Amino acid sequence: MVAMEEIINLKRENKELSKKALAGDEYQTRKKVDLVKLQVQEKEEELAKLKKEFNQSKRKNHEEFISMTNQLDKEKIQEDTLSSQLEQRHKRL
Repeated sequence: MVAMEEIINLKRENKELSKKALAGDEYQTRKKVDLVKLQVQEKEEELAKLKKEFNQSKRKNHEEFISMTNQLDKEKIQEDTLSSQLEQRHKRL
């Protein structure tokens, strides 16, 4: 009879410990999930920052390209003008 009570008490303790272990596991799992969520959020913020920097760089490069193209067009016009003037002088001679 005493042995049966001990077995019952041990089963009860085992059940309580199992519940505590589950609760602890759930807490650890929640902590891990929260940590992963935080890491994902940080990566998303980093990605957004990189996208912004990329777009700014892209815009800057595009503006530089347009500026260089305009400069090239001006120099081409100047070259054509000088070439025309040279040709006219050559004809005069």
